[in-house]
Amino acid sequence: MKRNMLFGAGAAALACLLGGCRLAVPQGAAGQDTLIGGYATWESIPYFSEHFLSGDCSPAHLYADWSSADRPEGAQWRNIFPNVTGYALCQNTAEEDGDTVYLGSGADPYFSGLAYNSAYNGSETTESMTGTLYADIGQIRGDITGFTFSPVYQTADGQIYLAEGQRVTCSTQNLEGSSLSLSVSAAQTESSSWDGTSKTEQSFTAKLSFLYAAQAVRVLQMDADYGVLGQADYPAAAVPEELKFLPGAEFILLESRSTDTAGAEHTARQIIGRDELEDYGADGQMKYVTLYLRGDGPLAEVHAIALKG
Repeated sequence: MKRNMLFGAGAAALACLLGGCRLAVPQGAAGQDTLIGGYATWESIPYFSEHFLSGDCSPAHLYADWSSADRPEGAQWRNIFPNVTGYALCQNTAEEDGDTVYLGSGADPYFSGLAYNSAYNGSETTESMTGTLYADIGQIRGDITGFTFSPVYQTADGQIYLAEGQRVTCSTQNLEGSSLSLSVSAAQTESSSWDGTSKTEQSFTAKLSFLYAAQAVRVLQMDADYGVLGQADYPAAAVPEELKFLPGAEFILLESRSTDTAGAEHTARQIIGRDELEDYGADGQMKYVTLYLRGDGPLAEVHAIALKG
């Protein structure tokens, strides 16, 4: 299963938030809606333009099909908003099991490079979360591409809704190595009779980076003189999560093979020496190497291989 292994299996998606988990930070005061994250989509969300054209002056809120209290069994996070497919970047969640609390990131597995920061200064708290989506250039069509990032809110009674966000686009020419970025943010003030007023500022930033995702990966095992001891070829959907050095092998060469929009083939290489392995205690000597593999859609799947001695 290809997932962002670098950040652990605890990266539960928004389903965690809607399936019995609670927010790891306090919910908003009564009557306040709390920003809990952002939702990245490839296209603009039709609901908001339809709402504007209808002449309705009320705030445009696209509510999820269920709340944390009535999530259907087996329901998935990617279809929580009617007719919208997207990728959630939401704040940390917590699930209690007796005296133990398990923390997860409320981030879609397609998000990589997750970073969460929290700073406290007197009565003010600043929290931020960032993550990166990788787009496979070989799957992008047309002259213009981009993404939309919309804020996700939770009401005091547990309802979750999407508000209108922003969209950023760019030309599809010379995309390799380029990136786009969008943020959503909000400030919330709470009053207490015993500690006065506190303010919390939250922000979530999604980055979209472009690369050619590998369609296939070749693994070469070599001795100290770079003689090939073994070779294995894998399609993107079958790249293993663990590889072991063969007896006598001192190097593993990973060749990631991709095809650009013009049909030209490209090969990116990573070579790892046995002496680069690190001690992982009971798991032995290993090193994690990140690959970007072609999936079923326009996003590349971030995949970590554990190379073991």
